[in-house]
Amino acid sequence: MIELLTTYNIIVGISVVINIVLLIGVRNLLKQNEQLEDRLINTIDTTRKKVEDALTNMQKLDNREAFEKDDEVGVTFDGIKKIVEELYNQI
Repeated sequence: MIELLTTYNIIVGISVVINIVLLIGVRNLLKQNEQLEDRLINTIDTTRKKVEDALTNMQKLDNREAFEKDDEVGVTFDGIKKIVEELYNQI
């Protein structure tokens, strides 16, 4: 008669159980990773849109020459506009 509970069979059984638990854990981690990627892409797209809108509005204000180039407000406006343009180019 063949012995069912040999050391080899016990080790294989434990290995199967551990592999199933690890597979479930990896699957759950992959789901979480995909959710975080989706949120990150959404955040990047939203930020890109806001920066683009801000740059467009600043360019409209600048085209109307609403700010004098020689006063303090105009210099500050130009500095902010340059920062927004750099941010837009990076995104």
